[in-house]
Amino acid sequence: PSLILEPYLFLGNCISAQDINRLAKLGIRYILNVAIRDVELCPYYNSDIRVLTFDLRDDDRENILRVFEEAFAFIDE
Repeated sequence: PSLILEPYLFLGNCISAQDINRLAKLGIRYILNVAIRDVELCPYYNSDIRVLTFDLRDDDRENILRVFEEAFAFIDE
């Protein structure tokens, strides 16, 4: 991950999300993907990893408020 917000929030890019060995080593079991679906995540996650994806564009006109409630609930898990 490019940034670790102690004790449990790791921020990274799609390359970080595809490194299943590092995910396992760090104990990461939840991935919140907020990229438009043309960014591929790892297609072979094991059943221990849960993924939630939102199709959000990196654009200041994107309404990210619409996903906050569901994203926060996922992060709280």
